[in-house]
Amino acid sequence: MTPWKPWAYGLWYERRWAEWLGVITGGIYLPVELYELWKGANSFKVVALAVNLGIVAYLGLKLGRNPRHGGARNA
Repeated sequence: MTPWKPWAYGLWYERRWAEWLGVITGGIYLPVELYELWKGANSFKVVALAVNLGIVAYLGLKLGRNPRHGGARNA
């Protein structure tokens, strides 16, 4: 079994731990991207930061709007 299969399973079945893992793993790169942008800005770095911010914001908002606990799916 590859290391990504449990994570993919968790996201597919909307498990809470997988949503948190998505926010954390997406957000962990933001300080590095900001540092690289500070060192020298170019269009690629700006786009990469914007895309990553958008993804983390979407995942965070989705996580915050859904108050369910555990891993049960909403009906």
